[in-house]
Amino acid sequence: MSRIQDALKKAEQESLGTVTADQDKVVVEESQPSAPVVEPEPEIQPDEIPVEILEHEPVEPQQDEPAVQKPIPAPVGSGRKTSQKIDLNLALLDEHLVSLTEPFSLASEQVKKLRTKIILSAPERLPNKTILVTSAVPREGKTTIALNLALSLAQGLDEYVLLVDCDFRKPEISKYLGMEFNRGLSNYLTSDMDLSSVLVKTDLSRLTILPMGIAPAKPSELLASDRMKHLIEDLQSRYQDRYIIFDTTSLMSTTEADMLASQVDGIVVVLRYGETDREVVKQALKNIDREKILGIVFNGADYRSSSFYYQETR
Repeated sequence: MSRIQDALKKAEQESLGTVTADQDKVVVEESQPSAPVVEPEPEIQPDEIPVEILEHEPVEPQQDEPAVQKPIPAPVGSGRKTSQKIDLNLALLDEHLVSLTEPFSLASEQVKKLRTKIILSAPERLPNKTILVTSAVPREGKTTIALNLALSLAQGLDEYVLLVDCDFRKPEISKYLGMEFNRGLSNYLTSDMDLSSVLVKTDLSRLTILPMGIAPAKPSELLASDRMKHLIEDLQSRYQDRYIIFDTTSLMSTTEADMLASQVDGIVVVLRYGETDREVVKQALKNIDREKILGIVFNGADYRSSSFYYQETR
């Protein structure tokens, strides 16, 4: 009996001891100050970046490359009804194109004089309004004159102009305009491309350009071909309302100028003032019909003296 009582007493003591310990533990835990809870900062996802961060680190807009206008790709198929169009950007034009870059300069006034002479000659001497611009020898400025004449005519009230680059040896019309073209007259002459696919319209609405295109292997043969003859005839019949200006090689350099001279109405000869030898000029003019010569332009002449004094000071 005493054993049973001892066992019960022991069990009661163990039970009380456990509760006491648990109570002590709870009391201790309650008596300790609770530690501050430090929650981790939320991680900012890339798509949740605050606006103010972007304001401190602006993203620079991607700049376009300077407009040396890139080659225009060739058309697919026959190229019908795919005329190109360009803007004549003053920032890209050669400074010698005074008809646009300096329209009120004395140099521009001399181009207008040439324009007036041609317009007055048109009824009798230019039935088809086809004009060849050439020179005696290279580097006399014939392309500059051809371009300025075309630009000046196109700025008139009634005149339309088609400028054709026939200088297959050293084409420079595209360079003066700050443009590049990978198709043009040479491509037309060596394929069955439609003429409209190689014409280039400009933002000067009365001016259209037929660039040279890819440099051909046989320039003389191309310009002497039947397709070239038919092209000139086609231009004369299709564009009766406009002047057609051909920029070609110099007379003493190649035979191309001679061949074209026989197919146009009038010829403008450009000479470098004070530099071109007189005998060379005489020899060059022997190869063309003098009756077709509309005039001789002395490029680089000092027009600020004598007869030009009044225009300069008024």
